[in-house]
Amino acid sequence: MYSIVIALFILLFITLFEIVRKKEGIFDFLTFINLIFILLYSIAPMYMYFFNDHLTWSVLRRTDIHSTSFLLGELMALIFYVVMISCYYFANKLKLTKKLRSRASVIYREAKVRDFFLASVVLFIIGVTTWYIYMQSLGGYSEYMRLGELLRNDGSVVQTPLAFFKHFNSLLFISGFLFFSLIKETKGMKKAIVLLLFVISTILSFIILFQNSGRITLLLFIITIPLALMLRRNKVRVFTLFSLGALFLVLVLFGDQILKIGQDTSYTTVTKTKIEILDSVIREFAFPYNNLGNLIPLFPNYFDFRYGLPDITGAILQFIPSRLVSFDFLNNQTVSQFNTTLYNNYGQIPIDLVSFGYISFGIAGVILLASIFGVFIRFVESFFSYKESLIACIFYVCFMLQAALAVVYGDPHQVVFSNFKYVFSLILIAIIVRVPKKTTKDRNIINNIGRTSNVYKK
Repeated sequence: MYSIVIALFILLFITLFEIVRKKEGIFDFLTFINLIFILLYSIAPMYMYFFNDHLTWSVLRRTDIHSTSFLLGELMALIFYVVMISCYYFANKLKLTKKLRSRASVIYREAKVRDFFLASVVLFIIGVTTWYIYMQSLGGYSEYMRLGELLRNDGSVVQTPLAFFKHFNSLLFISGFLFFSLIKETKGMKKAIVLLLFVISTILSFIILFQNSGRITLLLFIITIPLALMLRRNKVRVFTLFSLGALFLVLVLFGDQILKIGQDTSYTTVTKTKIEILDSVIREFAFPYNNLGNLIPLFPNYFDFRYGLPDITGAILQFIPSRLVSFDFLNNQTVSQFNTTLYNNYGQIPIDLVSFGYISFGIAGVILLASIFGVFIRFVESFFSYKESLIACIFYVCFMLQAALAVVYGDPHQVVFSNFKYVFSLILIAIIVRVPKKTTKDRNIINNIGRTSNVYKK
């Protein structure tokens, strides 16, 4: 019962904080992180408490939310949140934050369209080439699509020496975003070429998304451009919000069936009661609360803390082909795979960010990870703060969504994998796009910007 009191406090505290705090636009990184925190540690716990008889997921039905460990879990989540936002605003006062904002204004204001076009083409070529090589290594298009869900559940079930190329397929997502942002910046034949490449990138991206059978990845891909346009215009569109909300519900309820079109069309006849529909939505956000309540009694009483670094190291090394260098001396089991072994459950139960901090160093790990996370998201947010550029807005939205997603899926292996395409693309853009050095005028502009609460033109 006491954990529900904390859940209600989290709901009221974060909602009030979101209403009163100043934002540099219609939304920012904290907006989506606040929404996620409310869903994970307020709505989900209260639903599990008041609608326990309607829970359909066996993992949740076996949970004793009256246990003291769930109260401690809620308190730990609250501590994580308070430390995170404290460090977020502390980072705002650092010189590095202002320098990142200044550099962002120079890059996206002064860089030439042709350089961004060249970077987009290079990303497109890499994405198409690696996708084709990987597809052929699996036996062609038909076999590639057929093996999609199987590979998603167990990537090692099908062995191919060219599996490494799969990491670069999603560069097509970024090339599509960049081509879209360049449509209005080009004219004549070049505009037609940009539009054609955007269409091809989008079609291939959807093929990859359907093959991966990932609802969350599909959702993030679809909503990125609409959110970037809203951010760029600094205007909320009710129709866009309604459409995105409807899309979210459709993918949560019927995403698995939609992504299996051609294999299973039973989704057309699925009927659910209102409470079953609500349960389908809530269960997508209930496992972090469940993780904390179950992990607190186990660490360090029955398991040693994992200390985080091996998990982070293994996440980075996943991008090095095993045929080149062997890392068998490391524990190949990801933290989410370990978490799943604690449950008698088919499939994988992901680890969330707060739980990862706890099983790494205990309460000290929660505080340390919250501090790093708060500072880091402020730095990233500052680097894409120039809202007069649609390219900057797109990357802003991409990393904003990934930051919110990391709170839910905090496994370093998954965080690094999800962000690889963005980091690789930015490195390539930094190599190709020529940017002039900052001038005194640029420094004066950004200093004036830093003194205002709303820096973006409508």
